[in-house]
Amino acid sequence: MAEVDVFNSPEFYCLGNFAAGYGFWAKGSSTLQRQWWPSAEHFFQAGKFLAPELQEQIRRAEEPGIAKHLGRTLAPLREDWEECKRERLRQAMLDKFWRHREVRETLLRIPEGVRIVNGNTADAYFGTGPDGRGENIIGEELQCLRSLYSTFPQRRQL
Repeated sequence: MAEVDVFNSPEFYCLGNFAAGYGFWAKGSSTLQRQWWPSAEHFFQAGKFLAPELQEQIRRAEEPGIAKHLGRTLAPLREDWEECKRERLRQAMLDKFWRHREVRETLLRIPEGVRIVNGNTADAYFGTGPDGRGENIIGEELQCLRSLYSTFPQRRQL
C-alpha cells in the first residue's frame, strides 16, 4: 500500500498541529463560549486541564511550541486525559480543517487508498515511533477526515 508521510513532507506541513496561521473558533472545556485558538496544538494541549486558568494560559501562548511545553509541564492533568485525548485531537483537527479550505484541499490531494502516516519517530502514540510500529493516531485521524471531507465537502450548520 502506498503511503504519504505528512510529518516529513513539507507540502503537507499545514496538516500538522504545529502549523501556525491556522487558528479557529471553538468551545473550550471550561466555557460554553467560543474562543479563538491560535493553533490545533494550543487547543489540544489546553484540553489536558480542567482548570480554566491553565487552559487560558495555554490558549494565550505565543506559539504552538510554547503551548506544547506548557501542556507538558503544568499540573494537575485531568484524571481522564488518557481516555479523552484522542477525541480532543479529533475536535482540534475537525475545527481547524473546517475553518481553512486550503488545509482541507491539501488533505484531499492525498488519494483514497493511500495510507497517511505521521512519521514522527519520537512519538509512538501520535506517530510511527522509533521502530516504525507506533499507533500513528494522527495519520488515522487524517484518513478519517479525508473520508469525511470527500463525502461532505461543505459544512452544514444546524
